[in-house]
Amino acid sequence: MATISAPLQQFYSPVENRTATIVAQVDPTTGSAFVLWKHILSLFENITCVRAGGVDIKFMLDADYEEYIEIDQLQVQEGVLPFRIPFFEGGALDVIQVDSLAIASKSDPVEPHQENFSNSNRRWSHCDH
Repeated sequence: MATISAPLQQFYSPVENRTATIVAQVDPTTGSAFVLWKHILSLFENITCVRAGGVDIKFMLDADYEEYIEIDQLQVQEGVLPFRIPFFEGGALDVIQVDSLAIASKSDPVEPHQENFSNSNRRWSHCDH
């Protein structure tokens, strides 16, 4: 029996100078891979947003071009899904933390860890800073 390997997304923190890997989820309807925001938050503290090649990655939108919303794990509503970002092939996404914004304001802007990504034409929402 063949096994299907889930895509792995890497995240790099310039503040912590470390890379972490998260197993991406796959939407059963569209087949698109994504990473749940709460999984990123579980690995890094004080996150303001995530960037690919210096560009903020916005939360994915639903079929009505609305943001998915975060819900309590005990609350289940049809059509309500948690915040998520799309899976990016080609490198680690930069995790921007409060400390990295303070460092950037005192010196040079935070440089992207990797700039070669294949999913640059996705639909996005906003990224909180």
